[in-house]
Order: sequence, then structure tokens, then C-alpha cells
Amino acid sequence: RFVAAGGHLHMGWRLHGFHKRADGLLELQFDGQEPLLARRLVLAMPRRALELLDDDAPFLLDPAVRDLVPSVTPHPMFKIFLCYRYAWWQDAGVNNGRSVTDLPLRQIYYFGSETAGPTAYNPEMRDSLVMASYDDGAHVGFWAGLQEKGHSTTHFFADNGQPRWQRYACPPAMIDHAQRQLKLVHDLEYLPDPYAAAFQNWGQDPYGGAWNSWNIHVKGWEVREQMLQPLPDWPVHIIGEAYSAAQGWIEGALQTSATLLDRWRS
Repeated sequence: RFVAAGGHLHMGWRLHGFHKRADGLLELQFDGQEPLLARRLVLAMPRRALELLDDDAPFLLDPAVRDLVPSVTPHPMFKIFLCYRYAWWQDAGVNNGRSVTDLPLRQIYYFGSETAGPTAYNPEMRDSLVMASYDDGAHVGFWAGLQEKGHSTTHFFADNGQPRWQRYACPPAMIDHAQRQLKLVHDLEYLPDPYAAAFQNWGQDPYGGAWNSWNIHVKGWEVREQMLQPLPDWPVHIIGEAYSAAQGWIEGALQTSATLLDRWRS
């Protein structure tokens, strides 16, 4: 609907910074793109992404903004996905759901095969997926240490033809450790090798973490109100899960978005 109404959607543009011109318009600077002018700027960004913006803009240098942005703490999260030719976990008596362990895998989610019923016995229709690790605790460091040097799961720009899954491919050492721990959790001596594996480290820039929490002594109800427009003379608005009443959930981003839109309508 936005595009149909005449809007322009630019995917993969990385915002570096912005400043306010003499005529009151905001000039936005992007990496590798021409600057854009805006009457209002909505930054749907968590703390770390805001910190990565060029800090030479008076808005970002203002003491009020500098106090508000670090009022939350980002928390890392790590996920590993493994694809198999069949759902081997059914041999261990598991059909679906999840398993919890104190190993670095922490949580395992089973997504099953592509099909069920009579066609499930078709060898060409039994490919299965498991989220082998869902980790948002101290063990994130274990998996992050297995990333190949220089490898990032952050992609600011449109892909160059490489399949998206391949851009997140697990290095061999990560797969080996995941396989070893899966055997221990399910008490199996054999596991088939995955034919594809990918991971996401949400602790990397520009995210800094997958979810956020208010710092001690911070009055969250006041900060989330102030973030909607930190400076009255700047038409800049900050929304999203990080500075919301529902941190850690998509509802936090939706709530702050709805609140801002309601104020514009009133």
C-alpha cells in the first residue's frame, strides 16, 4: 500500500548520519547512495545501531540524546539451523517440540519433514530442519568463538547473486560441535551429516543484541515517551522494541510505531 500510494522502498541502504539544513529539512547520508531530504526521520533502531551512526550530527551530540540512547542493555542471541535428509530425531522418540539442555546448544527446536502422511515415506520428500541451538545466554560466546575470522552474519546491502542461505553458512567446526552435542542430548551414537547449515549471531553489529532490557534505575515509562521525539526542535523519532513497554517482543516495535502514528493523526 505504501508503494502504491507513491512511496519509495529502498532495501539494503545503510544510513551513516544526518543533519538539519537551514530550511529545516533533514539531509540523510547513506553509504554509496545519493543523500535524501526528509521532513521527518523515524529511526526504528536498537541502541547499537544508533551508536554506529556518525556522531557529528548535533542531534546525536545533544546531552539529552546521549543520556537516552544507553538507557537499555542489548542481549546477544545465537541460532544454528541444520538441514537433514530425514528427521533422525524420531529415532530417539522425538517428533516435534523442543528439548532443553545445559550444553551450549541450550534449546533445540524440531521442525520435522516437508510432508506428513503417506508421502512422508517418499525419500525425495523427507528433508527436515532442526534449530539445533537457540541460545541467548552466556553460551553465545562458545558459538561466536567458532565463527571463522572475519565472517559476519550482518549484511547491510543487497546480495550479489549469492544464495542468502550461503551468506550465513556455518563453518565446519561449528557443525562438528553441534553434531557432537546433539548426539549427547539424544543419546545417539550416529547422526547423519547435515546437507546444509546456517547460523545467525544477533550480537554482531549493527544489532548489538536480539533484545533489550532497561538498565537499573531507569524509568522506562519516561524514556520510551521521550524517545518518540527526544528533542522538540528536531523532527527525529526513535521507535522499536529496544525502547518499548514490551522489550524482547515484536509487539514492542508495533506499539511504539502505533503510538507515534496516533500522535501524528491527532
